[in-house]
Amino acid sequence: MLRKVLLGLAALIIILLGIIYTRGSTFRVERATRIDAPPDVVFALVNDFHAWDRWSPWAHLDPSMKATFGGPPSGPGATYHWSGNEKVG
Repeated sequence: MLRKVLLGLAALIIILLGIIYTRGSTFRVERATRIDAPPDVVFALVNDFHAWDRWSPWAHLDPSMKATFGGPPSGPGATYHWSGNEKVG
């Protein structure tokens, strides 16, 4: 009985190694979503950190989260720092 179990386990390992060997060494993960809004509206929401509370799911996980903004109001150089519970960091 033990011999049959060991042979079955060895066969499974050999099959698994064969499957792994035939796979490529690289892979790619890709996700997409469709947003039903004009690109300029979406860009304005993600480009301005002050607008993130309107769409970010993380902002609603901790109502007492503290956010500070720095630099220009939007675009390159704008910064966003936050402090909150274990759900938002």
